[in-house]
This record gives sequence, C-alpha cells and structure tokens, in this order.
Amino acid sequence: MTEPTDLPAAGWYPDPSGAPGLRWWNGLTWSDAVHPPQPEARLAASVPPTAPTATSAWSTIAPPGGTDPEPAPPVAASSRSRVLALVAGICVLALGAVALANFFVSSGRNQLDTGALELRIAASLSQSAGHDVTVSCPGSVPLESGATFTCTATGDDGRELVVLVQQTDDQGDVTWVPQQ
Repeated sequence: MTEPTDLPAAGWYPDPSGAPGLRWWNGLTWSDAVHPPQPEARLAASVPPTAPTATSAWSTIAPPGGTDPEPAPPVAASSRSRVLALVAGICVLALGAVALANFFVSSGRNQLDTGALELRIAASLSQSAGHDVTVSCPGSVPLESGATFTCTATGDDGRELVVLVQQTDDQGDVTWVPQQ
C-alpha cells in the first residue's frame, strides 16, 4: 500500500473545525490531541474543513516527524515579558500616586487653612454686627509665625471691611483686627 505524498507533514496546525487552538495532524488524519491557542503562533489565516492538501498554505508549529503528537511549544518569553512589564508599570503608577498624595498632604501642612479661618472671622463679625457677614481670605497662605495678611469682610448690606490677620505661631494660630 502506498501513502499519499500530497499531504503535509505531521505537526500542530490550526484546528480544522474552527475551534481556537491547535490540533495534531499525524500526516494522514486529524487526531484527538488539541492544544489551547498561543498568540505568538504564526498560523494560517483559514483552515479547510477537511484534511490539508499540499497546495494549502500551512505553517507548522512543531517540527515535522513521526505520527505521535509532539508537545505544543511553550508560551513564548515575549508573553512573560509583557506581563512583567505590565506589573512593573502598575507598580510605578501606584508609587507615583502615593508620592503625589504625600505631596498634597505635606504641602497642606505648610499652609494656613484659610477656609476655616474665613468661617471663624465671619461668625465673630456676624455676631458683633448683628447681621450676616462673609469673609474672603487669600487661598494660599504659608504658615509663618509673625506673618500678616488681609481678608475682606462683606456685610449683607454690601459694605466691605478689611481685616488684618497676624499669625501668632507656625501652627495656624492667628489674631485678627477689623480695620476702619
């Protein structure tokens, strides 16, 4: 009995059923041996539903040889490299986020909380004036003992008053005096 010579050599080929992955071609027929798909494998774009012919464009994954299935190739190192690069990238982003958060937290320690100061001054002036007063202070004031700055108090009648603020220490304690 003569064997057909127009069939491709034994090897791993795209599954002719269209299922993802590879199926072992023993040189004459398809076997039951299958292997999951590997992104690095260079496979033919289409697979005929029947046994391959010599005119088909086939690219074997395993070297041609006997009729027993050979093991499929291992996952390529480039896949591992991509995973490691992804993990390293995530770590770098996480460290960057921690550094950025630390910057904002530490920069807040060196600044006077002017929002809270505005509320304190407004409450005090509202009580003494007998009507609502709003206060506006500079947005960024460094903590510095003895430093002074001004805020603007506005009554509900639209009149404005300048308030002189002096820091008594570098911890955020202040005194203020309305200017006439």
